[in-house]
Amino acid sequence: RKVKSSVSSSKSFNDDGSTDSGNDGSSSAEVRGVKEYSYSGIFGPNSAQKDVYDNVAAPLVEGLFPKKNSTENCGNPQQFQLGESALLFTLGVTNAGKTHTVMGSGFEKRKKGGFGQKVIETNNDGANPKPHKDWGVIPRSLDHMLSRINGLNKQSCPGPQLQLYMSYLEIYNENIYDLLPDKTKKEAVKRYPGDGPPALKLRESRRGRIFVRGLAKHPVNNVQEGLELAREAKNNRHTASNNINANSSRSHSICQFEIAYFQGQDPMKTSGDDSECETDDESVCSASSSNSRRISRRKSTIIWIVDLAGSERSKRTGALSHTRHQKEAALINASLMNLMRCLREMLNHQPKKRGGVAKGGVVPFRESKLTHMFMNHLTGPAASRTSMIVNVNPAADDYDETQHVLGYATTARSVTVSEVDYNRKCRALAKESNVKLKEEVSQVKSLAKKLVQKISPKKRKGVPESKPEAKRQRSNSHRAQPFPAHGKQFGSSNTTMQAHASKRVQTGNIEQLQQLREERFVLNQTVEELEQQLQSCEAEVREEVVATMNEQLEENKEWYERKIVELKEKVNILQNSNVMKQRTIDAQNEHINECEDEMKRMRDDYEAHIEDLNSNILKLTSDNHAEKETILKSHKKDHDQYRRLEAEAGALRHQTE
Repeated sequence: RKVKSSVSSSKSFNDDGSTDSGNDGSSSAEVRGVKEYSYSGIFGPNSAQKDVYDNVAAPLVEGLFPKKNSTENCGNPQQFQLGESALLFTLGVTNAGKTHTVMGSGFEKRKKGGFGQKVIETNNDGANPKPHKDWGVIPRSLDHMLSRINGLNKQSCPGPQLQLYMSYLEIYNENIYDLLPDKTKKEAVKRYPGDGPPALKLRESRRGRIFVRGLAKHPVNNVQEGLELAREAKNNRHTASNNINANSSRSHSICQFEIAYFQGQDPMKTSGDDSECETDDESVCSASSSNSRRISRRKSTIIWIVDLAGSERSKRTGALSHTRHQKEAALINASLMNLMRCLREMLNHQPKKRGGVAKGGVVPFRESKLTHMFMNHLTGPAASRTSMIVNVNPAADDYDETQHVLGYATTARSVTVSEVDYNRKCRALAKESNVKLKEEVSQVKSLAKKLVQKISPKKRKGVPESKPEAKRQRSNSHRAQPFPAHGKQFGSSNTTMQAHASKRVQTGNIEQLQQLREERFVLNQTVEELEQQLQSCEAEVREEVVATMNEQLEENKEWYERKIVELKEKVNILQNSNVMKQRTIDAQNEHINECEDEMKRMRDDYEAHIEDLNSNILKLTSDNHAEKETILKSHKKDHDQYRRLEAEAGALRHQTE
């Protein structure tokens, strides 16, 4: 039975479905001889694939999509933003069930059942089959992402929206191979049937983005297409049989899902291998240098699901020394050790206490393809969206390897990355890359200098002697000849000796000449081979330089085009604002003129009213004056009558007296 432990979720999950909070191990009783490890979640032997996905991978997949407030603004491309990228590892020893956790089963093609053959059935539910209970992380992620993409694309948002792309690669013997190559694409270099698939290369752009050059991207429109691609990649992966596992993975396989948001064109009309995407952390992304670059911008986010090869011992697997299996195991173990070294160094870079100083050396990301590929993600702003599923085989023979794996997972869980550390590490890595680049350039120059000296005619060995040297030897030979003596006997003997000596000299010269000709032939062949190697190296360097320059030119062109579009938008906005301002000014002027006319009309009405009031006042004043005179006259008349009556009353009073 196999037990799975997760380093990403926040709860522990039992076989019965109940959940417990994560245990730190501080309050538990210590048992002598027993080591304890702390994790975010535990899945027992009876846990289903759905439990692992829902609690570990589903949050990572859900974080790729925009939040609710962002989906409400999907009509505005400037405000629409996808989520952050994510990374999911599966770690464990050989035969621990990592590939089953990642891929699962239940989606294979139907095979004919013959004698001794097993019939494998598949879900034939159309383009979007229902999730099988044995589906792993990748098939369930496909179903999850496509359902979310279809739901977002069906919303009432103008224009095209989201498209899913799938890529699959493996790292085998520190070489990168595409498990889903584009068969329609013609290869630039002619390859022979025995050469095997071409190895891809990691490249780093001027902005620090690490990508795999030539990695094919396939658009996925339904679950069935994604399952067929996953099945093809699984069949193309390097596997072998050993004493532990009959179908052991011999490479690290990486499944890459990319969700691209298109703003200017239909995503179905754009090939996934024609242009690059702008990721949130500018990490691993497939790329190709195309002649026609589209101006429309698109944003994308990526999730990588990594099925790491299991660590193993040659003694247990039965691999003999100096064989291919032992070389594979050694490179797998070295790659896993380098990954753990990077995690340990990242942990050492963190301050142990609050306000403390972090101590640690350079993180060896570039020592293996696996860590170099995910360097930007592990040190970038999206590093918190990294999870690790640890598969544990409870067999007693795997106790030591399992213990190391559990310790590595505990170290990985303790790593945290801050923004300050991220910026500092970027500067350190840039400095380190510049130093290494200078060293490589100096090495290339020294090798080229040595090669030129070796090919130079003056430095060749075994070259025939020059003419002055030959003349000097001939003169010395003439001087060494004995003088002729008197007498026939001595003369004949001297003549015979001279003839034998000349024959020996001629024979030696012929042998030396033949030897020199052979040496010259060998040297000519060596020179031709070196010239061919030099030409091939120059061609490769020239192609790399041309590809890099084209990429830089395309990036510069895209940047300038984007700036031009932004400036045009700003100019249009300013022009529109000026037009609006002019319209506002005209409206205000019209309003002012209307107000002035209204004020003039009101002034005229006021003056006319004042005139009416003045005329009324004058009329009232004249009427009051006439009435006052009438009253005064009547009052004077009454006063005279009063006096007359008073005089008459006085007269009557005198009479009565």
